[in-house]
Amino acid sequence: MNQARKTTRRLIVAIVGGVLVVAGIFMLMFPGPGILTLAAGLALLSTEFAWAQEWLAKMRRKISKVGRDQRLKGRREP
Repeated sequence: MNQARKTTRRLIVAIVGGVLVVAGIFMLMFPGPGILTLAAGLALLSTEFAWAQEWLAKMRRKISKVGRDQRLKGRREP
């Protein structure tokens, strides 16, 4: 793949991923699948950017922790 194609692909990924992240943040404040959209944007961005891979990993860990806490909370309540 030549340099122009790589740059074009990276730019398209950045724009579409950025739009998804912004839309996800917006949907966290208003009705909509905010976390899912935010995760999709980060997943797309992580194909080209290392920082997005780190953010996505942090988000996955946080969601897993919340899920574990909710399961444990459900077990304690009668």
